[in-house]
Amino acid sequence: MNRILRWFVAPALFLSFVYSGAGQDNDVNGYNVVLSTEISPQEIPLNRTAELVISITWSGKMNRIEIQETEQPVLTNFEIVGTSSGNRVSGTSRGQESVKEIIYKLQPKTPGMAYVESMGISYRDIKNDEIHHLKTERVGAKVVMPVAEPGEMNLTWLWIVIGSVLVITGLSVLLILKKRSAGRSETGQPQPICEEAYLEELKNEVNLKGSNRREAFTVLTKLFRKYLSEKYELSAMEVTTADLIHNIEEKLEESLARKCETLFVKADLVKFSGQEATQAELDEAYTTVETVLEANLTAEKQQRLEAETKKKKHLKLLHSK
Repeated sequence: MNRILRWFVAPALFLSFVYSGAGQDNDVNGYNVVLSTEISPQEIPLNRTAELVISITWSGKMNRIEIQETEQPVLTNFEIVGTSSGNRVSGTSRGQESVKEIIYKLQPKTPGMAYVESMGISYRDIKNDEIHHLKTERVGAKVVMPVAEPGEMNLTWLWIVIGSVLVITGLSVLLILKKRSAGRSETGQPQPICEEAYLEELKNEVNLKGSNRREAFTVLTKLFRKYLSEKYELSAMEVTTADLIHNIEEKLEESLARKCETLFVKADLVKFSGQEATQAELDEAYTTVETVLEANLTAEKQQRLEAETKKKKHLKLLHSK
């Protein structure tokens, strides 16, 4: 009799344990949140627009999630010409699913690649009063030459492109002529060295001892990007951090280039995720910028000295003849 009871009781206890564990797992999971982003189409004529769709999907317990305010996307070779948003709830085999969509209408600027940088989305777990953060992937699309409008020839866009090429060529010629002026102003005096002005601005504008390190980091990064744009003729104010690092790797020695990479990566974290910079990180970033400016200042002074010495030797040789 005891043997028969054991055959019935043991399986019952095992099944009771299994179902109890499954219930606890569902309660822990509660919900699932997925973030996705997409540009459509992937190849955009210059006189057409594209759509950037950011979707936040969550399933499970609908009342557990509250979507926070989203960041404005950072664009390269795009500009926003329209925006819209919407919400929908639908039933699936796994239960209810809620979708929030934010749609940006994008106008390309010039032929080539265009990008939407990684951006952050935050949501709040209402039950636990916890804020969670998600980040989108960097997405891109190719901008191609304009297409003909219905019933019209594409001559207008052709002239626009030709005109743009002529303007760019003219600006390039002016820049070359300016460089050949040998660094002298109309009065014949040497032009000021830009590094001296930026070192002075660095000391006056970046407050290392203030309480708002995030603001100081932002001011420091903006000043450094402005300097790199002027010094190396880069679009440092508009390009992404990855492109900027790639461009300056050829301009700076490797150790300085790596320090600059660390600076700009940290600046992106401070700007886009709200992460606070430590005093040590701010001091290190300041030292990096100061080192680049002082190194280039020394090199520029040496080049001017060598050019002046060479000119004096040349004049002396002419007089001796």
